[in-house]
Amino acid sequence: MLAALIATLITGSTATPLARQSLGLVENCYHDFAITFDDGSVGSEYDIVDLFTENDSQATMFLNGYNYNCIYDQDSVERIRNTYNSGMQIGSHTWSHRDLNLLSEAEIDEQIELVNEALWKIIGVRPRFLRPPYGSAPACE
Repeated sequence: MLAALIATLITGSTATPLARQSLGLVENCYHDFAITFDDGSVGSEYDIVDLFTENDSQATMFLNGYNYNCIYDQDSVERIRNTYNSGMQIGSHTWSHRDLNLLSEAEIDEQIELVNEALWKIIGVRPRFLRPPYGSAPACE
């Protein structure tokens, strides 16, 4: 949970890939909190975005490439663009929501790169943060 909180407390996205960095401990989060949603909250994302926009707030949506539907489907593209253009932060939740502890390093890289490339094509941004499915990932080095 701490890693998810760290991932969402730092706002903004970047159009260029970032070098991998070790997770650090954020110790200056007094009276702060973050609200995040996994899997793009399929079926309710428009309502969630509207609620946050109406209340001048933001959340982070961690998106999959292919879990409930394909990220390249027109409905998904429109939903993602609406979410991003409304000021929400977009994060990666891997391509197909697989348990990263069960994958090789190459398979993990592929899960991350596929969704990163899709988001680059759709909104012109590569996510800075990843939330592992099931909260499960090999130990960070």
